[in-house]
Amino acid sequence: MRTIGHPLFIVVFLIYLVYYLLKHAGVVMPFWVTSYLADLLSLFIINTIVLFFLRKCYGMPNYELHSGMVLMSFFIITLIFEVIEPAVGNYAVFDPYDVLCYALSGSGYLLWRY
Repeated sequence: MRTIGHPLFIVVFLIYLVYYLLKHAGVVMPFWVTSYLADLLSLFIINTIVLFFLRKCYGMPNYELHSGMVLMSFFIITLIFEVIEPAVGNYAVFDPYDVLCYALSGSGYLLWRY
């Protein structure tokens, strides 16, 4: 199955790109969009790009990330953005809904790939 050329990935990535451009253009969007959309798409996009590069680097066109790797990406992203960053930075705060969005994003990735 394709990775970054797959229609689902292209749609998800375009949704994120449009959101990012609108946000930086100062367009006012609903709270749930500005607070959770990027988190909801994050692991889906990250894991797909990682899979693409792993396939290219190792020359294994049918390789798939196993569920343990996706779970590890969930823990790493959660640790960085919901534990470490709020502890050392002034901007970020822990938000359990962000963690839920990461979990949904990782689950969506796994459902798509398996």
